[in-house]
Amino acid sequence: MARPPARRRRDGFHLPKIFPKMPMIRELELAPRFGLSRADLAVKRRQLVEGEHWLKEGRPKAIWWTQKGLDALGLVVGVPEAPKAPEAGQTAAVGHRIPDDQIPRGPQNGLILEHGRPGWWTADEALVVSNVFANRRAILVEFEGRQVICRVKDATNFHPRMVIPVRKYGNIVLAARQPRFPGKW
Repeated sequence: MARPPARRRRDGFHLPKIFPKMPMIRELELAPRFGLSRADLAVKRRQLVEGEHWLKEGRPKAIWWTQKGLDALGLVVGVPEAPKAPEAGQTAAVGHRIPDDQIPRGPQNGLILEHGRPGWWTADEALVVSNVFANRRAILVEFEGRQVICRVKDATNFHPRMVIPVRKYGNIVLAARQPRFPGKW
């Protein structure tokens, strides 16, 4: 008895049929593992062979890396060293956090002061210095001991002396979450 042809998923993705036993990983998930931006990873990808090391497949189109591609990428990029374990009596530094005793007292930090940091909070955080710019998509924050511009969706709800979660992309600081109300999460 003949089997019916394999059906494609609704989005047109059919990699398991083409490469049934190869583990595949999307470039979006791969970039943070190697500590590279996606643009840097794209430059490295051009040195490798499409169809053997990586594929562009699915809807919307996504870059998928094969195991052979991951091995070749490790040779091209240079596999990063494993982080060293902290010695006895030391704690591992995981991001830039403002110590609890240095958080400014005020209603804008009530969530952190009363309930602690929520589960969605990032490892890095910054202190808002000013939200008064002609560009409503930028605020001035103090991050890692210096004042830098932080990109936001809208600066209206950020208040000075407010502790906010941020993400760092190279030399760019981006607010990880926007307050829902003026000075409140």
